[in-house]
Amino acid sequence: MKAIKIKVKPGCKDSKCTWEIDSIYIDGFYSYKKKEEVYDYLVKKPVFHSG
Repeated sequence: MKAIKIKVKPGCKDSKCTWEIDSIYIDGFYSYKKKEEVYDYLVKKPVFHSG
C-alpha cells in the first residue's frame, strides 16, 4: 500500500499540517479515499513493511 497523492481541505493548499489532509490516493484503490476511510482500513488490516 502506497500513498501516491493527497488532497487537503479547501483553503489549506499550503498547509504542512496532517490535520488538513482531506483525502489520499492509494496505489491499488484507483481513487481518492477520505483520510478517515484509510485509517479505518489500516486499523482492520494492518500493513507491515519488511525491509
